[in-house]
Amino acid sequence: MRNSTVHTSTFNHTIPIAQSFWMCYIAVHVKKLIDMDTTLTIRIDKELEQLLEESSKRTGQSKSELVRQALKRQLRIESFQQLRKELLPYGEAQGWLTDEDVFREVS
Repeated sequence: MRNSTVHTSTFNHTIPIAQSFWMCYIAVHVKKLIDMDTTLTIRIDKELEQLLEESSKRTGQSKSELVRQALKRQLRIESFQQLRKELLPYGEAQGWLTDEDVFREVS
């Protein structure tokens, strides 16, 4: 049976692999927090605050993380919509008028 410890030369002792994993996990997430150097303050109504609070409790994620995810998702959607709008004339010139036309061509 393999030994489930890791030797660390820095501290000159062994630690369980699970503990080593969690130490690395925490270090990565602390670095992510340190790397976040911009704060955004927004105002939301009571209903949205309640929905955010419920989602945070249900998922175990912080309200900040939920808002960051939602903002990233929305910005990606808007980026896609803008790119689609810019490329639409080129597709129409090829006779692609619907999504089905595009799927049929690339499938």
